[in-house]
Amino acid sequence: MSNCLSKPIDAAKSTWNVVQSIGPFLISQSDSASEAYARHLTRVAAVDAGKELLLAEIHAYSDIKKKLLKRFVAADAEERIRIRRDLDEISASLRQIKVGTQALGYLPGHTSEQSTQNPPPPTPPQQAEVSLHWMDKFSELARVHNEPWREDLLARALAVESASPGTVSPRALWLLGTLEERVFNAFATLLDLASFVADGLMIPQHQAFSNRPIPNCSLGNNIAIGNLIYQLDEVGLFADALTTSRTVCKDSTFLTGYGSSRFLVQCATSDLSISGVIPTGLGASLASFYTPKENPLGKEIFDEWLKTLDKKNFPCQQIT
Repeated sequence: MSNCLSKPIDAAKSTWNVVQSIGPFLISQSDSASEAYARHLTRVAAVDAGKELLLAEIHAYSDIKKKLLKRFVAADAEERIRIRRDLDEISASLRQIKVGTQALGYLPGHTSEQSTQNPPPPTPPQQAEVSLHWMDKFSELARVHNEPWREDLLARALAVESASPGTVSPRALWLLGTLEERVFNAFATLLDLASFVADGLMIPQHQAFSNRPIPNCSLGNNIAIGNLIYQLDEVGLFADALTTSRTVCKDSTFLTGYGSSRFLVQCATSDLSISGVIPTGLGASLASFYTPKENPLGKEIFDEWLKTLDKKNFPCQQIT
């Protein structure tokens, strides 16, 4: 979500996690495939190597599909049923690989070049792998017919989980795969308004803006923060805005910002309690693979909140 929280990751290890998560049997289970992948890393960028492996699988499936379609024409009724099942399986696998290929594009390092002077050791990457349970859930969701927006989010979720296994909970993944588009748009709109405060996202001191129409809202011209909170009440993506706050302890300094603006705030004389709209653990997990869009109302809320801080007790320093 936030650039100030981004962590450097090993593109080769993350790419291998993507490949294992979505690749068919010959890629995800074969020792020779993993060895070939490790050797391939010495010649090209890690993500490019992963894309080549998946592209080879796409070609293999496409060739089999062509052969099955030719057989289908001359087959009897019983054989056609079997061929149709095989064609459905191939189509589902191709959809899954497509999502995986998109995920590779969201990994850091996908445009970098691998040095041939300092090649990595010829062994498969040794990073914690995505759990089999998570892979099963992802496979189930990625193989069905998905809308383009959901396909893209599944790809982002796979990229996040492959970079840091355990980040996207199975519950968050399942919610993403079953969420109505209207509900996700409501969630995304609130994320567009959220600032980064201390250790996560929130819309700080939002009360004065609860009934203000949100500019450029995809859900309508008269949609306000209060409307969206109400719509999302049963989904569990945000905590109770009336009773929830985030506290930063005295003698600590925290980072905050909205858009490209960044500030350091020091709690010089006391703790700082900040009320607002705060994602739950589930909401934060979903937010980790959504890229927010800046909204003038979000910037206004952030600026107004900064103005409310007592500068003697909580001195601020802009860093960007």
